[in-house]
Amino acid sequence: MFAYRIGDPREDLAPDDRDNAACCALGAVIDSAFTWGATGRRASPGTRRSSASCTSAALRSCTPRLPVQMRGTYAGLGSEEVLRHLQDLGVTAVELMPVHHHAYDRHLVEQGCPTTGGYNTSAFFAPNLRYAMNQTPSDSVREFKTRVRNLRSGSIEVILDVVYNHTAEGHHTGPDALPARGGQRLLLPYRLAADNPRFYVDYTAAATAEHAPPRVLQSIMDSLRY
Repeated sequence: MFAYRIGDPREDLAPDDRDNAACCALGAVIDSAFTWGATGRRASPGTRRSSASCTSAALRSCTPRLPVQMRGTYAGLGSEEVLRHLQDLGVTAVELMPVHHHAYDRHLVEQGCPTTGGYNTSAFFAPNLRYAMNQTPSDSVREFKTRVRNLRSGSIEVILDVVYNHTAEGHHTGPDALPARGGQRLLLPYRLAADNPRFYVDYTAAATAEHAPPRVLQSIMDSLRY
């Protein structure tokens, strides 16, 4: 991988040649087979839209009464206690803030308050391992699917909030998942400033993604289907 030396007055024009292989993002190939049972993979629990009641939740903060090891996890979300609580409230759908793997905002970390929202997406096809009791890629995916199945079996629909207009990659000084060349970075390509293509267009407090290329649209649609 390639990076820029933080703090150098030349900003992204100052390469950092230190080896950062130990902290680079890696992928995992898993067995995606899963038995969804009576809920079906795509079937809605059957609630009429006119009588639906939806609640939005950040996974980190919606399981406070569970045993410590289960709080803020997929396992906790789909537990009997949480399911009963949602049913008692009359909730028919839970909208989860992004559960994709994400990076913490650097300026928030420096202030001691990393965000729990998950809007700094860094992997569109991977559930966040921080939310899993089982810390292997395949087990974390199975844990997430199992708890979604539990909620759906209890007639509670699960809606996933997703982010595609930007990613965890930053502006021209990074952070980068891979080096930028003509706006083509690892996660998504980004819109370049017309008057100076060294810089990115920023509409959302982050480098704004460019969705026009066919492969970008394909990646987003594949992620939505998955």
